[in-house]
Amino acid sequence: RGCQAPDHAALAEFVRQLRMAAIDANPRLLCGSCCLQRYRDAVYLITNIIAPPPAASLDLAPGTSCAVPGVGTVSLQRAASDGLRLTPGDRLTISWRQGGERCRLPGCGGSRSLKKLLQEWDVPPWWRDRVPLLYLEGELLAVGGLACCASSRWRTAAREGEQLWNLSWERPVGAG
Repeated sequence: RGCQAPDHAALAEFVRQLRMAAIDANPRLLCGSCCLQRYRDAVYLITNIIAPPPAASLDLAPGTSCAVPGVGTVSLQRAASDGLRLTPGDRLTISWRQGGERCRLPGCGGSRSLKKLLQEWDVPPWWRDRVPLLYLEGELLAVGGLACCASSRWRTAAREGEQLWNLSWERPVGAG
């Protein structure tokens, strides 16, 4: 995969840590620009996460896509059903976790912390701060391509003259 081979002693130590570490520990071995990391019951080769996500929010217009280093490609794509209703002048932004975000899942009472939801959805730790969050005027509408947060903007079907949109997130190849 084009990664630098780890030093024999470092690899032996990593294997020892895999065997001896607690079930919730995440041993990690850096190999040049690549990394081996355990998460749950697997060891992942992570190759393309180099840049941190941007510090500032990014604007995202319907029908456009944005390549974000260290995150992948984020786009707002037209949906035939189950999509976001937008009106002219709506300003959508993409942001990343800062801590304290909450999402109320459709059909569920009360909001839940995004931190807990990402853990429940088995999002690996190295992706949790890179999941794109779609906001409209400060309201969290979608979490990557993982879930929609309850909002009056979501529709199961478009009304006459409306177009519906969905957030799409494509992670870089080889990014674990």
